[in-house]
Amino acid sequence: MKSRTPMNAIIGMSHLALQTDLNAKQRNYLEKVESAARHLLGIINDVLDSSKIEAGKMELEQAGFYLEDVMEHLADVSVIKAQDKGLEMLFNVGTDVPTALIGDSLRLGQVLINLVNKRHQVHPKKAKLPWAFTGSPARRKPCVCVLM
Repeated sequence: MKSRTPMNAIIGMSHLALQTDLNAKQRNYLEKVESAARHLLGIINDVLDSSKIEAGKMELEQAGFYLEDVMEHLADVSVIKAQDKGLEMLFNVGTDVPTALIGDSLRLGQVLINLVNKRHQVHPKKAKLPWAFTGSPARRKPCVCVLM
């Protein structure tokens, strides 16, 4: 069994349970379980990736993906931590950024999650984090993640 499989099962089952009728206390418990499982999965991914990098076996995927899917996953994973700190997350991607991309969507998502997590640690109250999501270097427009 792979290391991530049990964590994905916990995340999946807690997500399904959260779609049912629950009282406030049950919902709170399940949200905490899901949040902790996502956090632990992130740590597992980081450890496995670090091992691959150290062994020189890290391979980047070259596959088509949609930036919206990566950003949606980023929001899903990051919103819990932001809400716990009383923050609101807003993403703004420039209109000249292509939506269909080729590359490693998992690694891009991990980098973005790490950036958001670092921002939460460094500026926990209110901060703007500029990210350059632009299609053309000549028309560079920063993407701003506003945490309020």
